[in-house]
Amino acid sequence: MGLLTLDNFREEVKLNFADRSSFTNTRVDRWLNQAQRRIGAQAAWEELEATSTFSLASPNNSATFAVVDSAAAVGKILLLRIDQDGDEDGLDFLPMREFYEEFPRPASETADAPEIYTVWGETVYLSRPVDKTYQLASLHTKKPTTLTTGGQTSDLNDKDDMIIALTTSMLFSSLGNLEGQQVWRKMYEELLQVAVPEDRARLDLDRTAQTQRRS
Repeated sequence: MGLLTLDNFREEVKLNFADRSSFTNTRVDRWLNQAQRRIGAQAAWEELEATSTFSLASPNNSATFAVVDSAAAVGKILLLRIDQDGDEDGLDFLPMREFYEEFPRPASETADAPEIYTVWGETVYLSRPVDKTYQLASLHTKKPTTLTTGGQTSDLNDKDDMIIALTTSMLFSSLGNLEGQQVWRKMYEELLQVAVPEDRARLDLDRTAQTQRRS
């Protein structure tokens, strides 16, 4: 959780503008929430991690991804595992284009335990139909909860300054003030450059490793 409430955010953002009286809370909130979503998509932030489980029955080769917390939208899937008679195996990820180059007709493949998957939207696609019902588990990120009430804080930890900077930048852009937009955008990018490596080092999650095929 962040430290600043929505009321605090509104106050801090408005203070960055000389003619702040023209900004309604509704307008500021719209850009604050847009800034949250953009920041949330920049990395696999620890505070946005979530897990889900779902089942896939034969002869399906795709599964609609279901979030345990129905109020939270899925950001990106970091890891997908399959339970095979009590043993969990990680599935290998391929980007959509590469997936369909290698498996142009996945539903026509021989049914078996899946090994490779891709994601489109909130749907998981497997490289072949399953031969029986399997339980799948995912580690994924969720999108930050929309800020709507004055006392509400952001789901993002220690990123209040980033939210303020990006919101201010986008508001300046909406006013056609390129200079103000660039100043605050630079400030946001500097904060982001520090935060992302720190988070990656702590998580030790490198998604590129998941693209390595099984030997």
